[in-house]
Amino acid sequence: MTRANAALDNGDTERVAPLAAAVRAISAAMGLELRAGDDEVDAATADLVRQRDEARASKDFAVADRVRDELVAAGWVVEDTPAGTQVRRA
Repeated sequence: MTRANAALDNGDTERVAPLAAAVRAISAAMGLELRAGDDEVDAATADLVRQRDEARASKDFAVADRVRDELVAAGWVVEDTPAGTQVRRA
């Protein structure tokens, strides 16, 4: 778990995926049900984050600001980090 958290903090999502799969497999074998937390990002939100990152990378700040406003209206706090846009529930 420590490695997974460190990888998440560094934006290393490729490293997190196999660790998360292992946690799910172990939990299932133990009969534990993992449920999403309030901060889990759904597919639509992840798509908006991707669109915002692409807009910022191409310096289309009008689109980036519009997408930020959509995320905020949906109840997310939007933070710009060196690894890209990060969101968490407000």
